[in-house]
Amino acid sequence: MIKEIICIMCPKGCTVKVEYQDKTIINLNGYGCSKGKQYANEEFIQSKRILTSTVPVKTDSGIIPVSVKTDREIPLEVMRKAVIELRKKEYRAPVSEGDILFENILDTNANVIATGSI
Repeated sequence: MIKEIICIMCPKGCTVKVEYQDKTIINLNGYGCSKGKQYANEEFIQSKRILTSTVPVKTDSGIIPVSVKTDREIPLEVMRKAVIELRKKEYRAPVSEGDILFENILDTNANVIATGSI
């Protein structure tokens, strides 16, 4: 079988064709550089992304949303579960940009950090 993956490692946006059988890659075609080859290989085996979201932070005047993100990519298949875990926790002001609000979310070795301040 063949799966097409659009590389996002540079502005060229190469279409990499991954020929595979079961879960084994047989051949990669269409990448324009070694980064594209590596990206397509990793994307086929396990897609990962940076999680971005907001969390509710309690202040004296109410609840204010603060933007957050993971400090590294996490597997795409755990994104929804990670957001659910973020919502279970209670966050209180003050929160500063760069603060770690959740360490090692879902054992991914990724920390969730604030990208805004309150």
